[in-house]
Amino acid sequence: MIQKLDFAEPFFQAEYVEAEPAYPVRERCLILNLAGRSESPVRIGTFLLESFCSAVVTGANLEIPGQALVIRNFGSFSVEDGRTAKRMKQTWKSLWEYSRQERNRNVPYYKSPRAVVGGRIGMNFCLAEADAPSAIHREHGEDFDEIHLQVCGTGRVQIFQDSDPGTLCGELPLCPGTANGRIWDERGEYPWHRYHSCSRSVFVVIEKNRGGKA
Repeated sequence: MIQKLDFAEPFFQAEYVEAEPAYPVRERCLILNLAGRSESPVRIGTFLLESFCSAVVTGANLEIPGQALVIRNFGSFSVEDGRTAKRMKQTWKSLWEYSRQERNRNVPYYKSPRAVVGGRIGMNFCLAEADAPSAIHREHGEDFDEIHLQVCGTGRVQIFQDSDPGTLCGELPLCPGTANGRIWDERGEYPWHRYHSCSRSVFVVIEKNRGGKA
């Protein structure tokens, strides 16, 4: 199954792919394997793309036994162009408008509409201004696996010992085409964490409801 997603248009061309034995990729694309640990990896030739890992692919047929997100026009423009960033801000809602959570009131992030695919996977594109941290948190209000997929610019997922920013203990750097992977433990519990942009950035937040599956 190949499902075209319009939640990030006119900026990004995205597709949700499920159970496709020969998914053709000709132009430069970004793919994220959405399958859980108990499911099969995506096969790119002889290379296996494991659960919640990403890759930039061109000129290949992919074997996708589980689920994947594909961004078709990966790398086609830069958000360093202020006109593009302005259009995104005019098209998408601010994080505060979107969530109405007090912790997001002054965070300079802008989110696309939310897409839900496969029955239990939600996702948004997000524009972040340079050097802008989100709020430190560990609870999400729902039981899901959260992944950040970097599309433009650079950022990092930061890990803390508690809610104090002075307790930073680890960082996962993100450049275009990379995802932070799994940060939750074997019980599904998160450390204190946040996304922090380095440059002006666009990333995708994926929230996969666990629904009893690994």
